[in-house]
Amino acid sequence: MKPKFKILAIFLIIILFLVLIFIPKVNNEKIKQVCFNSTCVDVELAVSQEQQELGLMFRNNLSRGMLFIYDEEKDLSFWMKNTLIPLDIIWINSNLEITAIEQASQCSDSCQIYTHQGQYVLEVNSNFTSMSNLKIGDNAKFQR
Repeated sequence: MKPKFKILAIFLIIILFLVLIFIPKVNNEKIKQVCFNSTCVDVELAVSQEQQELGLMFRNNLSRGMLFIYDEEKDLSFWMKNTLIPLDIIWINSNLEITAIEQASQCSDSCQIYTHQGQYVLEVNSNFTSMSNLKIGDNAKFQR
């Protein structure tokens, strides 16, 4: 192979690599539902820092889930301070696999902190995960 072609091939490989890195897997702003097998839940998105900090605090009921979206996979911590409804919290990694599930109770003072690895966190009504038979390793699908 001639040196010019080697350089061109390396250049094309680098360009392809950069394109694959910077193309997002999911258009986060348009997610309407999260589905596990045949069970789907409508979601409200928490993308901004303000939305994520407020979460589901001070709400009396939950008609749909809340999907927290982060730029990268990392340790994500949640607590139930001022959350009036019991929730299931589902951590989902960048491959859209469930990495952890917690059944969280509401609290007002001394609150447990739940920390697991993920890029997305879905909060749903309590018992959703047991009624849907969800377990670690199950796959999620984001529907637009």
